[in-house]
Amino acid sequence: GQFQVLLTTYEYIIKNRAHLSRIRWVHMIIDEGHRMKNTQSKLAQTLTQFYHSRYRLILMGTPLQNNLPELWALLNFVLPKIFNSVKSFDEWFNTPFANSGTGDKIELNEEEALLIIRRLHKVLRPFLLRRLKKDVESELPDKVEKVIKVRMSALQSQLYKQMKKYKMIADGKDNKG
Repeated sequence: GQFQVLLTTYEYIIKNRAHLSRIRWVHMIIDEGHRMKNTQSKLAQTLTQFYHSRYRLILMGTPLQNNLPELWALLNFVLPKIFNSVKSFDEWFNTPFANSGTGDKIELNEEEALLIIRRLHKVLRPFLLRRLKKDVESELPDKVEKVIKVRMSALQSQLYKQMKKYKMIADGKDNKG
C-alpha cells in the first residue's frame, strides 16, 4: 500500500534492506544520530550505500563531540556532496596548526583553539539547529501518559506464566521485589 511516513528501527532497516532500499524516499530522518558517527558501522554503511533520499536530517540529544572524523561522518551523511572527504575536512581545520613538513599536530594555545572553534561554528551554522531544553521547555505541551492494555499472544502468555512459575519475574503480590 501507499504511505506517507515509515517509522521503524535501525535493525529493521538493516534486516529489510532489499525491500526498503528500493523506495526513493523524499526525507530520511535519523533519530539517535550519534549512531552515525562511525562510518564503518553496519547501520551507517547500510544507510549510505543502499538508501537514497532527497533530504537527510539527523536528530541528536547529545552535543557534538570534539572529534573531527566523527563530526565529518555526520555531516557527510547529511550532505555527502559538500562534505565528501574526511581528509580535506581534517586538513581544513588542522593544517594551519600542524608542524611544518611533518604534518604532526602540535599543542594549540588558547587563541589558536578559539580560532578553530570559531571556524567550525561558522562552517556548521547553516547545517546545525540546536535547541536547549531550558530555552524551549515553556513552549512544550504537558506530558501525557496513556496506558493502552493489549492482550498477550498465546506464546507471550505461556512464556509469562513460565517466568512467574520459576520466579524470573515478580507478580506484585508480595513485597519481595
